[in-house]
Amino acid sequence: MTNDITPLLYDDSSGKAILTSWKESECKEGGPVSFIKLAKDAGLKKIVFISNNFHTFVSCLKACDEVGIQMIFGLEILMCPNSEDKTDDAIKSNHKIIVFMKNSAGYRDLIRLYSKWKTNPSNKYYDYRFDYKQLRENWTDNLKIALPFFSSFLAANTLHYNCSIIPDFPTDDITIFRETGVIHPHKMLIDRALNEFNKDGKYPEVMTKTCYYNKREDAKPWITFKSIQNRANFAAPQLEYLGSNDFCWQSYLELTGGIK
Repeated sequence: MTNDITPLLYDDSSGKAILTSWKESECKEGGPVSFIKLAKDAGLKKIVFISNNFHTFVSCLKACDEVGIQMIFGLEILMCPNSEDKTDDAIKSNHKIIVFMKNSAGYRDLIRLYSKWKTNPSNKYYDYRFDYKQLRENWTDNLKIALPFFSSFLAANTLHYNCSIIPDFPTDDITIFRETGVIHPHKMLIDRALNEFNKDGKYPEVMTKTCYYNKREDAKPWITFKSIQNRANFAAPQLEYLGSNDFCWQSYLELTGGIK
């Protein structure tokens, strides 16, 4: 057991996710669980909150301040080589990055980046996608990039047939998130890809634990909810890499011995 693992906490903007950034007082029995309460109960002094929007940024920041927890916010962006490519073959090149702020000026720059991503009509193909040309045009030194384990370009190149993404990153300030504590059929393959990509040790690595829901038993209702959002069903949810019930806070506590 180790405390040297960073939980990545996800929320849904509708507030119906199994984990939520709501305050403890806003959560009702049988509803979503506040990850701020879970972090406070575990004695954490800071949390990493990942979202693909800013809808709950301010409320989460205020709620964390009230209980003495530092919130580190990461914007998860859906990337592709060319956002104007509207073919079905282009979808397999979709992958994600997470962009963090280095300082207070980074908040302004991240808002601007988010606006460029979500307000450009040419970026819309089923979902809003961003490409590296736009990323470079809107990049500043106040921002930094992290590669999520199961959804980066490395995972896409490894798991998708005939996929060869060569990202044109605007910075070398890149952190690799290496997922731990999950039993998954693809993990070993992605680990190998990460090892090869970072064989010279150029990029710092952080051991992470992705948390979408509270307990393992919450995996089925969470996947069902996300499948409905994805216009699919539980039998065929069309949600990549979720073939495990380890993406939960319960697993994180087991790995870390409950913290405190």
